Amino acid sequence: MGLWERLSILVTLVFVLLTEIGRGKVVTLKQPRRPTTVRPIVMRPRKATAEIAAKRFLEALSLEFYPDDNLEGLFGVRRNKGRVVSVKIPTDAQDGSMQTTEVKLGDLVFEGWITLWRASVVSKEEIVQALLENRLRNWYEEKIRNNGNPLSYYTLAMVESDVFREINWAIEAHYLIAGMQWVVPCDDSSAQAA
Repeated sequence: MGLWERLSILVTLVFVLLTEIGRGKVVTLKQPRRPTTVRPIVMRPRKATAEIAAKRFLEALSLEFYPDDNLEGLFGVRRNKGRVVSVKIPTDAQDGSMQTTEVKLGDLVFEGWITLWRASVVSKEEIVQALLENRLRNWYEEKIRNNGNPLSYYTLAMVESDVFREINWAIEAHYLIAGMQWVVPCDDSSAQAA
């Protein structure tokens, strides 16, 4: 992921947070117990960002729409991108025959999220917690694998093809939301040249 894409994600997250602050959803005042003590309770920006991102993502899923371009990577969705994965889907024929469809990995990840949404096995709270703990990638894989019982032909294809390490997540954004430092790996040749 290039510098411009990382900056775009960061700017989007900050913009979303500032928009929600402007709507009065992030900062609230607690009623004082004594008239002399007024302490503002401010939701941490990381949590607010995770909540807003999860809310918008789930709203898109509920409509079966792709999320905004700036949110796609946060959830591993990359519209029409990635390697092609074969998905076997039953045909309309009564003989139980299957038809193979080719789906790009980014679209397959989206279909996986749709499957989880339809099966009611995801919640905003779970997604927020996974983002805050920087474990959304592993959490998503566990949900898709579903203890060896994939929930759809799309999730079955993901499990059979074992594509989880190939999903193009916006890992830098995951670290940022989790409050962790992201260290950009570099190869030895560039380090030696410096």
